[in-house]
Amino acid sequence: MRRILFLNINFPPSTTIGTQRIIRIAKYLDPLRWDIFVLTLKEKYYNQNNPASAIPASISEVYRSGKIDPLGLLVRLRDAFKGQPKTGGAPRAGGQSAPVKPASNPGKPSLLRRIREKVVGMFEFPDKDVSWLPLAVLKGVYVILKHDIDVIYSSSPSHSQHLVATWLKKLTGRKLVLDFRDPWARSPWLDEERSASASAKRKARRIQRLERWVVSHADQVVFVTRPMRDDFIAYYQDQPAGKFKLFYNGYDPDNIALPEQSGRKKKSRPFVLVHTGTLYKRRDPTPILEALKKLLDEGKIKPGDVEFRFIGTITEELRHVPALVDEMGLKQIASFLPPVTYKESFQEMSRSDVLTLLQPITRLQIPGKFFDYICFEKPLFAVCEPESAVEVLVKDHFGVVADINRVEDIADKILQCREMQFSPERLREEREKFDMSKSIRIFDDILDSAIGSEK
Repeated sequence: MRRILFLNINFPPSTTIGTQRIIRIAKYLDPLRWDIFVLTLKEKYYNQNNPASAIPASISEVYRSGKIDPLGLLVRLRDAFKGQPKTGGAPRAGGQSAPVKPASNPGKPSLLRRIREKVVGMFEFPDKDVSWLPLAVLKGVYVILKHDIDVIYSSSPSHSQHLVATWLKKLTGRKLVLDFRDPWARSPWLDEERSASASAKRKARRIQRLERWVVSHADQVVFVTRPMRDDFIAYYQDQPAGKFKLFYNGYDPDNIALPEQSGRKKKSRPFVLVHTGTLYKRRDPTPILEALKKLLDEGKIKPGDVEFRFIGTITEELRHVPALVDEMGLKQIASFLPPVTYKESFQEMSRSDVLTLLQPITRLQIPGKFFDYICFEKPLFAVCEPESAVEVLVKDHFGVVADINRVEDIADKILQCREMQFSPERLREEREKFDMSKSIRIFDDILDSAIGSEK
């Protein structure tokens, strides 16, 4: 039997989409061929409460390490001098932030805030999880040698996990599989930031060097979408194209029956569209709100006809968005609800008529929530970039697609969602290719290729 080390901060008690990928792979990887060990963070770094039962029985042992967190230490020292209760500093990646109180005007950051962001940036390069690296490397070497691990598997984001995994490969000589759920050095989310200043450009160049370093040391590199894989193949022409593999996210077939699904039974109730998950950076729902206002102003919908629910965390840069509901007169049509547990999110999805994907800027990625959504026999409404991976996947197979750059198109497609005739049978047929219990064979082959590869 071969032994694999999953190295990921996305692990229970975290309930992020990244955690779901790791859990599903571990759950369905052949237990007769693979002995699974996990290295992750100590529970105290998460602000979520995910029961231990979420950890698959197929995992032999879970190891947890701490982190070196200078920013957290400074915050605690400050609070101690002020006589305030201790705070935990910034929430962990892999756990959600506390909801941010909305502001009607985001405004320009103050000088103090800009200075603080510079200082934070010094300690959080390439991302805020880099503070895990020193202790994770030490613990990882111990686990690898103790259990004679064959393969190290790391899934990002956070991308600094790949730095940990690459150091472990260099120190132990074990095979390395890197999994990119999102782009890194060429992420379209960061294009505007990279062009903002000379320091941002320098940071981008440093990240490019880090990405090249981890990719060159990996035995296999895995991607969740074909466009992302093709981007890496084109960029790293000095690397063999065969080391870049496609392995989609997938749904857990055990989730299909849970909870009991409720279709739209009463015409008198609102037509409900739901978006679950964090709103952050450029994942801004403002175009959807503008489309709803357009429909309301034109008399094409009225209060009680349609209800749009956004359920989840709203990060600092979008804290002003919920206030737009009142400003636009959409209080009876749109609402922003606080984060819920993973199980509760399924209950919210089951009560909807349409499930919404919001994917701006990037054409390379498919939101992980797509694979939860298709557990329900409901149409999807994708608000995304034209010719993107999301558009290709949803259009003609799972629902309706709208151009995120055109408010009038979003408005038209909301009406189309309300009137469309959707075939659950067709959805069931299309989603079969994303059944993790079946597609796991692809991942198993990738691991075999890693072990058989010679560097």
